[in-house]
Amino acid sequence: MMWIGPAGTLTSLHHDLTNNLIAQVVGRKRLLVLPASEVGKLYNNLHVFSEISDLEHPALTLEQFPRLEHARFTEVTLLPGEMIFMPLAWWHQVRSIDFSVTITYTNFRWPNDGYRDFPSA
Repeated sequence: MMWIGPAGTLTSLHHDLTNNLIAQVVGRKRLLVLPASEVGKLYNNLHVFSEISDLEHPALTLEQFPRLEHARFTEVTLLPGEMIFMPLAWWHQVRSIDFSVTITYTNFRWPNDGYRDFPSA
């Protein structure tokens, strides 16, 4: 898949149903990444998305989402020519810092079809 967008584009907090190799081609992207083990702190109420759409929203408070206080996340800035492997069920939020072109690969040599057994919405 190819993702093209302007600076500021946000992909809200979610997890994917496949393993992904994310390759940054043009521009920079900032990812907030959380392991699958953090799911209990991320208010996963609708399929693969969190009720918390933006971990950095100024109006976000721990009063609204108290379990978020102890969530462990890593901040990653992808530069052109860099790649990151995002394992199945790992949570991430992605924001374009610049105009950005990104390619995600899911066609590995091994089965990559976690979506087959995932309950539908």
